[in-house]
Amino acid sequence: MINDKVAVIILNYCSAQDTIRLIKSIEKYEENYHIIVIDNHSEQKDKAILSILDGRYEVIYLEDNTGYAAGNNVGIRRAMELGYEYFLIANSDTEIIYPNTIKNLLVKMKELNASIIGPKMLDASGKLDSGIIIDSKWGRTYRETPEKICRCRSLIGAFLLISKNTIEINGLLPEEYFLYREETDYFIQAYEKGLNIIYNPEITIVHRHGTTTGRVWDYYFNRNTIYFARKVRKTNIFLLGVYHFSKSCYLTLRILCGLDYKKNKKNAIYLMWYGYIDGMLGKTGKNDKVK
Repeated sequence: MINDKVAVIILNYCSAQDTIRLIKSIEKYEENYHIIVIDNHSEQKDKAILSILDGRYEVIYLEDNTGYAAGNNVGIRRAMELGYEYFLIANSDTEIIYPNTIKNLLVKMKELNASIIGPKMLDASGKLDSGIIIDSKWGRTYRETPEKICRCRSLIGAFLLISKNTIEINGLLPEEYFLYREETDYFIQAYEKGLNIIYNPEITIVHRHGTTTGRVWDYYFNRNTIYFARKVRKTNIFLLGVYHFSKSCYLTLRILCGLDYKKNKKNAIYLMWYGYIDGMLGKTGKNDKVK
């Protein structure tokens, strides 16, 4: 019997093997959940791999890569149409490693009256990877890993249980970012509305940090860090420009000196500075020139 409370939403973009691995871990360790896979316009070979899910789970193929938030929002809307009360949003590069992870998150969510709850994450080697997010006025974020269950302002967005009530109060994920910082924006909006965000280190998953975003990271991460600081933290634009100009100069030197590995140094530096300029100009959404 399918659990009629929780729907699992997995966004896939050129990561079908990861998506299949995650689903197999759910099948191994969990109850029978309704799984909704959103394919964000992957390559045809990726879609062919996903075809093995047809008939067992719901797979929605989008006609364009709409970005992280927009893709997940398709899954959330669909789950709400089907009447689900809770949504487990899981990145394709995560994996369940203990029995009843989702069930235990739901139990703790109800016990603590949480609106959003997330677990402790390990990297592929088993090393402690991430917990909660601390954001600064410059738009940059830092990770902390508390040892006990705690209320927080923001979580890592890779594996989250969100209640329907949270969506009704806080809306869907902000889509203007396209990629990176949208979850932190969403969490802070929820926190400021009094919603209860909980980090639970008693529950553990693996986050393998997929590489499907490729080189576009250098553009979107820098652009959206600036946009986030302008939108959410209301940081003075002049001070923001000086800080990120200095930061970009520093990172450029690190790349040129080989301290930060980049396969294509010239392109990485170009995209980083492109992101800086667009961030200062307030540009958002998908940039079709960045691939």
